Amino acid sequence: MRITNLKLKKKKQNEIEKITLSFGGINDELIATDFSKDIYSVLKTNKPIIKSIFEIFNDLNSLYVEWKIKDLNNSIKKHFEIKKFIEEFLTSETYIQLKKLTPTEGLIKFFELISDENNSDCAGKNKSKKKNSANLDDISNQIKKTDLVIKSGLLDEEDSIAKCIINGKLAGKTQTNTTINNLDKKLIDEICKKIKNRNLIIFKVARHKKLLDKFKNGTFYDEINHPSDEMTIDKINKVSDFFRILPSQLATDDDIFYLKLAKKELLYRKYLAKKQRKQALYLLLDVSWSMEGVKTMFATATALSLIEQAINKEATYFLRFFNTRVSELYKVTNKKDVEKISIKILNNDFFGGGTIIDYAIKTAIDDIKKDKTKFEHVEIMLITDGEDSIRTRKDVFVNTKLHTTIIDAENNALKEISDTYTKISSRELSKKFNLEEDMKNLSPFYFY
Repeated sequence: MRITNLKLKKKKQNEIEKITLSFGGINDELIATDFSKDIYSVLKTNKPIIKSIFEIFNDLNSLYVEWKIKDLNNSIKKHFEIKKFIEEFLTSETYIQLKKLTPTEGLIKFFELISDENNSDCAGKNKSKKKNSANLDDISNQIKKTDLVIKSGLLDEEDSIAKCIINGKLAGKTQTNTTINNLDKKLIDEICKKIKNRNLIIFKVARHKKLLDKFKNGTFYDEINHPSDEMTIDKINKVSDFFRILPSQLATDDDIFYLKLAKKELLYRKYLAKKQRKQALYLLLDVSWSMEGVKTMFATATALSLIEQAINKEATYFLRFFNTRVSELYKVTNKKDVEKISIKILNNDFFGGGTIIDYAIKTAIDDIKKDKTKFEHVEIMLITDGEDSIRTRKDVFVNTKLHTTIIDAENNALKEISDTYTKISSRELSKKFNLEEDMKNLSPFYFY
């Protein structure tokens, strides 16, 4: 019995049944091929085609009367579970990727992702070439794993940090674009075993933040008098602008032309020269005991999303961890530095102790002053959950801005010296990035 109500032609049904049998289906003779037809149906159309619980009950009740199904209650329960699975599947990243294929190709790829081949016993012997079928829980867990790997960006060739980590962990694996055609069950399972589950979630949050919170780079433009590749249109502001007025402006009536000239509304060609401003981004990450868990995941993900921009040489990046003391200084200026510091951040074992925010800020300011590069602009980003007596004054921040993100706490003295002050709760973070759900989903199928 089908959970979806899309009608399929007999020829297509036969084709789907053959595909199902070639992969083994799932462990229930009553629903194996029908389940495949349901997956095919949701891939074929965007319309709401899932039957209601009332429709499912009536269909099963009719089948019970007609075919004498042995246990109506168990059948109803099983079909309700399938309905719930399909509803969750429709919101998954895996479904979004499968929809990019034809329905038949999507169904085949779906079975490739959930089927086990060449399994062995606990001793690693007696390998069987027979394809084993999966139950609904196995399928659900595999979809969750696939979703997290896609969202983490570990298969995205444009993510340099992810590329470094995955190639370092998975010998012989090469980076590919995250497309459903490149998704492989063995690769996904291997990633989930080799990459810590905590780090998978961090990568997911970092990727999300990177898309939303790109740090403003050091590029700016100066106006020049001669033609250049960079040009924009602007209103005249001085006499010299008059000689670059657009031809379309000269074609207007004299009265209108002189009126616009008097009001400085005439448009002219503004030639620009790209320049690079020497700037630094300094990250201060609180790693005291109270930061462990969701807070640290957020802080680590923020650091990863920002320092990768150093690959494009948009700024010089500095990083220190702190609790009751500050860690050594890490400086990021190129791709090798990015890869090195990324691994250091992910494997951070600096946790413990209390919080000394004031000393951490002073250390950051001293680091910038001592650096050989004379930065024109500095941004300090502080992420903490603690309170501390702040003695640092605002006037010490010369050409420097302090951006504070404080989690589950309040610090008015810190707020006064910060250019931006963002207060957020760990509950908000969990909700925004779906962290609790990810951690709950990870526990059944990751082993360390």
